[in-house]
Amino acid sequence: MSRNKSQLTGRVKRLVLADQRVGKVAKTSYVAMARAAEVFTCHLFRSMSSVACTYEPNPKILRAAHLKHVANKDEGLSFLRGLPAVARAPDLELDALLEKRELERERERKKPKKRKSSSAQGETKKKKKKAKAAATAPAKQEVEAAKPAPATVAPPAAAELSEDDDYDVE
Repeated sequence: MSRNKSQLTGRVKRLVLADQRVGKVAKTSYVAMARAAEVFTCHLFRSMSSVACTYEPNPKILRAAHLKHVANKDEGLSFLRGLPAVARAPDLELDALLEKRELERERERKKPKKRKSSSAQGETKKKKKKAKAAATAPAKQEVEAAKPAPATVAPPAAAELSEDDDYDVE
């Protein structure tokens, strides 16, 4: 079990054992409850991030307003509405966020685009590159042919060795 999983399981165990009505609990139930908490957290995060990405151009922070919006839209998360942090959170102003996003999209559309070269200019550039590559190819082959082959070094024969040499002869 990874370190994060064991920490989460440990927290769940402390919460369960804090209830004095609970006696013994099977070890697998702690793991199951920890996994359920992880799945719930992932679902909540995905919901909040999709709301943030839908209504804001580049969201960097998930706010309590995103959580409140998700809790109001998803009936499975309606129990979150009773939390004080969610109840006090401001409502998400969707109309203002949508207008802001539309303005940013229009600005992007109005930005001058870089001029692309015409197709005739593009073709001449391609022809020049091909001609240059063809001219340099024979020169590269000549240089490689002129290079001497790497010499292989063979160990000296046993007759050439003296007693002072530290060569191991097999």
